[in-house]
Parts: sequence; structure tokens; C-alpha cells
Amino acid sequence: MSSEVRLFLLRCPECSSNLSGEKEGVFLYCGGCGAGFRLDADQLIKVPVYFARLNPNSQSFQPFWAFDATLEVRNMDANRGISSFFKDRRGLVQLFKERGTVRMYVPASAGELTADQPRALRLTMDQPELEYIGHMPQISGFTVGLEDAEKVADFLLLTSEIQQPDMMRKLDYSLHLNNPMIVVIGS
Repeated sequence: MSSEVRLFLLRCPECSSNLSGEKEGVFLYCGGCGAGFRLDADQLIKVPVYFARLNPNSQSFQPFWAFDATLEVRNMDANRGISSFFKDRRGLVQLFKERGTVRMYVPASAGELTADQPRALRLTMDQPELEYIGHMPQISGFTVGLEDAEKVADFLLLTSEIQQPDMMRKLDYSLHLNNPMIVVIGS
């Protein structure tokens, strides 16, 4: 039995600067040019990276996966009739119903996953206007890879529905996550 070890030179393919990342190695970032990469099998896949802030005095920045998301609901059943179902609701299903495509934010740091009110869910529900800024020299706290982020997106959708005043009995859906990117948001 042979095992193969592959080594990657952690240099940016765009500008040749050193790449940095957390010990989990799910995302690599170039502080020189602002390029981001995820490791997929034997290659680095470029991921767009944006830096933004919610207000001009932002001091603390946190990374999020962001997707252009759509939701296909095949069957939904709650303890109220469907005609009054959307009347007082403010979950993600309602937001998708109103907008069609939603910018869905998913935490890229594990600490955010244990919060009672995940910031990513609030960002997704609020769909805020962000002030985009130039790239920063580093991204810290990045521990959630793309595959896990896709699973967390389902968790956030269901969390938003669990918080509604009615009793959801059945939700058969497909959540489509397109154009993955990293948005590092300051608050």
C-alpha cells in the first residue's frame, strides 16, 4: 500500500506573494493582491473575496461565505392554512418568496455556528447595503470550508423557520447556492 503526499507551494498564482490561512487549511488568502483560494483535490480554485463594512466606524471584521441563492419549495405544511401562512411570517422562506434570489450569508468561522442568533442569518434576513472597501492584509478566523458552508446554509434556512410563530410540520425544498464568494464584513 502506498500513500501519496502532495506539497503545494503557498504562493499566490496571481502575484507570487505568500498565501496565508488558518491551520484547518480550508481557505488561503493573498494579502498582497487580495486573491482568495480554496483547495480542491490537487488544485487551488480561485474564490472572489470582498471586504465591506456595515458602518464607517467598523473595527471588527468577520468572514462569511456568500451565495446568490434561490429556493424551490415543493411542499410546505404548517398548523395554519396556506392562505394565511405568509401573512405574519418573516423567515427565509418568505424572503425567498418575495425576492426570488437572495444574497445568503454563511459563517466562515466556527464560533458563529454556536450563536443563538447567528449574525449570518441576520445579514441574510436584512439584506443590508454594504460599503465595499479595498482588500486587507489578512483574513482571520476562517475555519468553514465550502462544502460545510453549503450544509450550514440549510441549517440557517431551517433555523429561520423554527423561529416562526406557527408550527412547521413539513418543508420539502431545494436550496440552490450559486456564485460562492467570500465577504469579510466589519461591524
